[in-house]
Amino acid sequence: MMSKAVNKLRIASLLPSTTDICISLGLHEYVVGITHECDFDLDPSTTSLLTVRDANNNQRTTTTPPLTLTVSHIDPHTASQLEIDDAVKNSLHNGLSLYNLNDTALTDAKPTVILTQSLCDVCAVAKDEVDNEVACNFTPGQCKVISLEPESLEEVVDTFITTAEACGVKERGEELKSKFWTDVEKVKEAVALSNYSSDRMMKKKPRIMFLEWLDPPFDAGHWIPDMFELSGCTSSLSISQKPTRKSVRIKWEQLYECDPDVVLIGCCGFDLKRNIIDTIQAMDKLKDLRAFRENRIYAADGNLYFARPGPALREGIAILARCAYDDEDVVREALEELSFLPKEGNGWAKVSFPIDKQTIPDVEDIVSANDTFFKLHQEACEANKDFYADPNTGYNVFTEVAHRKRGKCCGSGCRHCPYNHVNLRDRSRIQQPAFLYTGKVEEDKHEAFFSPLSSIPPESHIKILFFSGGKDSFLAIRKLVKQRQANNGTDPFHLILLTTYDFDTRVIAHQDQASHLEIPLLGVPLHRGSGEEYLSRIEKGLDAIRTSVPNIKKLTLAFGDLHLQHIRQWREKELGAYYSLEYPIWNVPYDELLDDLESSGVRVVVSASNQEGIDVGTPFTRTLFQDAVRKLAIDGFGEEGEFHSIAEHKLLLKEQRRVKIHYFGCVECNAPKDTMASSFGRYTKRYIKPTAAVATGALSAVLFNTGSSPENDKVEDKRGSTVSSLPTSGLNLLRNNSSISSSYSWISHSQFSLNNNNNATLCEAVTNPVEKKTAYKPSDPAEPVADVGNDDNNKTNKPKGGLWGEEEEGLFHGLFPRRQLWRPHLEYPLWDSNWDGRQPPPVECDDKEESARLTAQRDRQIRKNGVTRHVILIRHGQYDETFKEDEKRLLTPLGREQAALTGKRLGQLVRGVNKDFGPCKVKVVRVSDLARAKETADIIYDNMELDTSGDTVVEKADPDPLLNEGRPCHHIPGGKVRPSVVERTDEHHPRIEQAFNKYFHRASIPDMPSSEESNENKESIVATTPSSDSSNDQNNEETLVADPKHEFEIIVCHANVIRYFFCRALQLPPEAWLRLCTFNCSLTYFTIRPTGTVSCRMLGDIGHLPHEMCTFSMHTGFNW
Repeated sequence: MMSKAVNKLRIASLLPSTTDICISLGLHEYVVGITHECDFDLDPSTTSLLTVRDANNNQRTTTTPPLTLTVSHIDPHTASQLEIDDAVKNSLHNGLSLYNLNDTALTDAKPTVILTQSLCDVCAVAKDEVDNEVACNFTPGQCKVISLEPESLEEVVDTFITTAEACGVKERGEELKSKFWTDVEKVKEAVALSNYSSDRMMKKKPRIMFLEWLDPPFDAGHWIPDMFELSGCTSSLSISQKPTRKSVRIKWEQLYECDPDVVLIGCCGFDLKRNIIDTIQAMDKLKDLRAFRENRIYAADGNLYFARPGPALREGIAILARCAYDDEDVVREALEELSFLPKEGNGWAKVSFPIDKQTIPDVEDIVSANDTFFKLHQEACEANKDFYADPNTGYNVFTEVAHRKRGKCCGSGCRHCPYNHVNLRDRSRIQQPAFLYTGKVEEDKHEAFFSPLSSIPPESHIKILFFSGGKDSFLAIRKLVKQRQANNGTDPFHLILLTTYDFDTRVIAHQDQASHLEIPLLGVPLHRGSGEEYLSRIEKGLDAIRTSVPNIKKLTLAFGDLHLQHIRQWREKELGAYYSLEYPIWNVPYDELLDDLESSGVRVVVSASNQEGIDVGTPFTRTLFQDAVRKLAIDGFGEEGEFHSIAEHKLLLKEQRRVKIHYFGCVECNAPKDTMASSFGRYTKRYIKPTAAVATGALSAVLFNTGSSPENDKVEDKRGSTVSSLPTSGLNLLRNNSSISSSYSWISHSQFSLNNNNNATLCEAVTNPVEKKTAYKPSDPAEPVADVGNDDNNKTNKPKGGLWGEEEEGLFHGLFPRRQLWRPHLEYPLWDSNWDGRQPPPVECDDKEESARLTAQRDRQIRKNGVTRHVILIRHGQYDETFKEDEKRLLTPLGREQAALTGKRLGQLVRGVNKDFGPCKVKVVRVSDLARAKETADIIYDNMELDTSGDTVVEKADPDPLLNEGRPCHHIPGGKVRPSVVERTDEHHPRIEQAFNKYFHRASIPDMPSSEESNENKESIVATTPSSDSSNDQNNEETLVADPKHEFEIIVCHANVIRYFFCRALQLPPEAWLRLCTFNCSLTYFTIRPTGTVSCRMLGDIGHLPHEMCTFSMHTGFNW
């Protein structure tokens, strides 16, 4: 229920940010006045806007929309940035405001609360004007004015509480603040997956330049530098260049000098579309930046996600991280799983700059003036000169003659390098044709569908596809791949991509596409005004290919042309006399091309357009195609140059990496599904490289997806159950590791040949398994256990369980150092009965049979009379995660309530409830050394309500740092980890493993009593009746006595530690720890029998907590 004060609430919001805050607080219906810039139509029920209440659920509803309370003296939608800047300067110089209050509207709105600011004279109505209007038009006490002045991000978030408190809903502000920081932590966790190369480590975090204005340029100020830090970035400006938190004007020369890795343009007050337009207009200023050449310039909705100090800064932080780590697949994929990150093209976008057809022709010469360097260079070479004078700069330039005298590439990116720039590290600086990408690196374990450059043998047939990165090129690649499949090895041609680009701008928008498709890419830079003909440059590019692949048997040039006859005629005339030409998608119906494009799953967006209604960044879909044909009367594929596109192959990496091959039952025998799957998993390592299946399946996801399977995709096996099918692509891969098919079929054992070198079918492998090294010998349990390994790369015995293989090198499936992989004593799923090192040895006797009998008798006595240990792990209560210092990370009020209820539940465990649920002998309560765990343990102990004078005394041990939170080991699934994570794992794992060994073990084995003593003990531990003179038990009820054969130990610690203990105790792969979830103050309960058998009775049990008190960190409920 709303309070009476809140029901009388009427809010006048004079800032777009405070309007956003009110919506997030669920006060949408109480806003009676807004500014002309507010997005009041934002509905928290239909958008991802951060919110703690749904405004539509409020009891009070407003029948009329809020009044507009402000007016502006400039129109930002029609004025240029320079005109707006001049207007701002004149306004400030004359002491005037750009905005004014509509005093009549303000009076009519009758607000009880006015939200305004005094931070920036440019952004909103001046505070003095608001005070004057209130003094003149409102009675004292009728309306209160709340002025917000946040400068840092932390101060921005505090305004959530300030606003909520002014409106009578302070608790909502606290909840909104908590949710904001919780979501920010999700961004930080995603960024923490970053994998820096050795070169990247020198730079540390990505260096970003955020421009709040372009003409003239202003950098980011106030809270945005804080957003840099939280998004894993750092400002490209040094402290000396920017000594203040405020946004400052900078010179373009300063921007060039700081050389940022990434540029994000989010001009104040402008949405995404306007910022893209202005960014493209500033291309001449931006093209000298390395970020421009590397295609790392982005635009964003600066108005909503950066300029407003409100809840949408959460999205701004995610956008910063997404742009800064666009080149790191693992981080990008983790960020894209965040529900609040706006999709590309909706809030932010990579800017695709238009290509000037006059400066970079596809098939025409680029001859310009006569006094160009191409002719001068030719003349100098003919005269055997080492250099010539550049006609534009006057500088001396080395000729090809001079370079050949040197005998090698110097790596400086020389204009006339004859060595294909083999030693040049920055491939964007090549001036002669050279390979920008040569294929998959040697460290990659999987096999690419197309061979890398180094693996193309002599006497090969090579097809060279002229590659633009657009949809036509992509469709041509798909056609060529299917063509290669269809020829069944009769023409195993190799594919190389060739792209031309303007050397002056160095924009190579599709360089990363080739790397994701794993196809070699040759770059041919075109020099404007060089005087060199286009065909001459292309011929030099083909020479570079001939240099890399000797004795080419056949060279075919392929083009993604669709139907323009005059283009094809030109190619036939100029190139057809010397090369074989091919047009894979020539005259293919557009409907068929659209079907193929849709089935690939690859997203295509417009990168340049001269058509109204087709904007840059718009996805190319069937709808856009139809609109282009019907409404604009142009070619639906933009074949006449109406628009250009780019295919975003890398966005499918997430799906590629998740490609799986499923294995099913056999249609020719009765082998069950699990037998085949298990058998395949055990034997493929001997015959097939498993990563080849993933790699080829990944390429199939991009190049061979058909979108549907045949109707006969399901068949009946001999047992009558319908089974799904396995793609023929997987079958053929496993048969010969060389081909893929886009169709599907069911397979049987006899169809499934493991590889060409071993003709045994899977049926034979199942029935006649390969002889393997035995690791487990039940007849001799005391004998040291040998390690079992199927890894052909590791012929020696692996380390014993619990010890990481320090001598092992390389990465485990490209994720983390192989030495940090957990090694069990026995291969899974065998149980190591001596997991804690406390299994007693066999009874020694000369007679082996007698020894076995005595050992078995001893083990029975242990099971019968030994003590069972019960270990209860409790995760700490909810705590304040906004602080970094441990002493400040104390429990929240909710966390203290959780701990109190947990203590009451454990008190029942100690005291007992009835005869069926008797008391338990709890020896000790242990706790980690971190503040949140110690506070939780103290509250639990106080609420157990123990009788310290009786038998329910429970010791409270000193804090143990071994139980502190940390990273116990790497987790799978998970991406490739960065070096700092490897170091942190090396630091934390030994400590947490030591804690496991300290607290998880079977009880010590006492001297075994005789059978008579055992019977007496059995009688003594049952519930007994006290004597009649007991003054404390007038009702003569039974006294509940704890069973001494069961000992309980309570440990209060942390989620990661508990999840790791769970996996280790049950002998599951510890790398699975992150797949588990333990809520705050949840109970995880293990029993360890005297024989060493371990079972888990509870995992993350929260039955003692009400539903509304269930949290995971600062996440509330189950839907986070």
